[in-house]
Amino acid sequence: MSWRATLRWNRPGNPEEKEGPAQLKIHMKKWMFFNGQKRRNVCTLSQAPEEKTPGTLLLSFQDTETCEIIFGDDVLAADFAAQVNAVRDAAGGRSGSTGGSLPTQQTTSTTIPLHSASSACSGPSRRNVPLHDFEFHGSRNSLPCTGAPVRTPADDMVRERELKRMRIDRAAATFTPEKEHRPFQTPRRAPPLRTSLVSLDGPRRPAAPQNSASYASYRSAVTFGGLKNLGNTCYLNAVMQALCSLREFVSDLRAMPTVVPPCQSGELFNCTAEIFQQMSTKSAAPATVAGGGPLSPAKLRERIARASPTFRGFSQQDAHEFLLEYVNQLHDELLEARTTWLKATPDTSGDEAILATQLHLDSEVKKQLVCVQCQAAREVHERFRDFSLDLGHSDGSGKDPDSCSLAGMLRGYFSSELLEAKCEHCGAAAAHLQKQLAVAPKVLVLHLKRFVPNLERQRYEKQHQSVDIPARLDLAEALSDHSGRLPARPFAAEADAGDFDNGLRYDLRAMVAHEGDSPNCGHYTCCARSESGAWRFYDDSLVQELGQGPKAAFGRTAYLLFYVQQTASVTRPLSIEPPLPPPAVPPPQ
Repeated sequence: MSWRATLRWNRPGNPEEKEGPAQLKIHMKKWMFFNGQKRRNVCTLSQAPEEKTPGTLLLSFQDTETCEIIFGDDVLAADFAAQVNAVRDAAGGRSGSTGGSLPTQQTTSTTIPLHSASSACSGPSRRNVPLHDFEFHGSRNSLPCTGAPVRTPADDMVRERELKRMRIDRAAATFTPEKEHRPFQTPRRAPPLRTSLVSLDGPRRPAAPQNSASYASYRSAVTFGGLKNLGNTCYLNAVMQALCSLREFVSDLRAMPTVVPPCQSGELFNCTAEIFQQMSTKSAAPATVAGGGPLSPAKLRERIARASPTFRGFSQQDAHEFLLEYVNQLHDELLEARTTWLKATPDTSGDEAILATQLHLDSEVKKQLVCVQCQAAREVHERFRDFSLDLGHSDGSGKDPDSCSLAGMLRGYFSSELLEAKCEHCGAAAAHLQKQLAVAPKVLVLHLKRFVPNLERQRYEKQHQSVDIPARLDLAEALSDHSGRLPARPFAAEADAGDFDNGLRYDLRAMVAHEGDSPNCGHYTCCARSESGAWRFYDDSLVQELGQGPKAAFGRTAYLLFYVQQTASVTRPLSIEPPLPPPAVPPPQ
């Protein structure tokens, strides 16, 4: 049991010292602890605690040191005095005390001083209160009269009340279990295990040694080495975890200071390099051993929000918009550093200072307007860092009308459109718009347009069609029509067709998924393939290894797809591989 009180010490030759308020305890049977520190032994008191004022006790020790304890409550003071008296009684510390004592109540005294030996030995006839049972039997013994105070039934009532309070506190666990004083108990051997789950048939011969992989064990596949959610920043975490899986891009980006030294002074570049370095270190280790806690993208977010206030608050944002804003800011910062470097070093060739953002993410599309009447054509080349694909293009099999084919969506993007455009030659009011992929990117970023505007309701609504996502994508096959002609091959006459086809083969590296019904709510997660080939699921700070699962696990939630171009030395058949089996949404924790 503990009390909250203030101590005021009076030591001979020293000024008065005041401590507290803090917790006061009687621990280890006889020691008084204050604020967790051992102070004095209550058995060394020269007399019982004395009530100085209501709620204040005075402890007098045998070395003439005194301690004034201020409780502020007479009930607490009485409880503490009863505890001290009980300890002193158990240790025999009150046999020689001659001073006054603390009354447990305003009307009843806890001790009755004996004024003389004759009155003390005169027996129970001189007492005005009924004898306690123990006192009755003790009165028959011939004990020497020492002039010590005699215990009364009031003492026993106080002690019984204190013991009852201690039992109630112990049952209610109002104090720390490990600090509770418990009497020493002899250890006992546990009874033998008796269960039908154990079947021992006696000694057996040792089995043949096997590899450690054959031993069953439990290791949690969940760690907390991802990115910390700063408040609805799952869109940022999912995009950064997907970009970190683009190891070729990250490697070239971190090597930019050797190509363009001024980029080292870029604030966004330094933030990006730092967080990619930390994330790559964690991703290199297996998910079961990667530790150290989640990383905080606060510095990166603050830098991006400085130029784009949209991402400054704590509201949900669109992951696709954040991806474009982040890449645009990073590219512009690198471009400014490149321009500064080329001006400072005129001998440096511009072809040598290639930016990592342009090298990996840039693609070029040739758009051609052809008049429907005179066939006059006008060409324009546009650069893209991603392709936004409309949902609703099926694979043509008609098996599942609610399912979309990624190849069909790509063909729909590059299909010819009829536009209203006035011809400068003949004055016709319509023209065909034809698109051709002129330069293929090293990293193909596909944005699935799940959020479409509803003009009647004045809001965006989400489309939940399932998309057939292949693990390997061959653009030469996906963009070819039924006649085998590839509309996006402007360099086919200059380069070998086989080399060109190799440059259009991609492997799925990461995807960002969205759970929810609108861009203003929901949750973004990421699924990425590590360098070892294992797929991992990233949910902010949670990282989990993925096993086998259904094909369409991410089909209805996939929002951004990241495909990485295969190297020229890799030769694979020109076909679209079956959908990726590994990614499976882990069960809810």
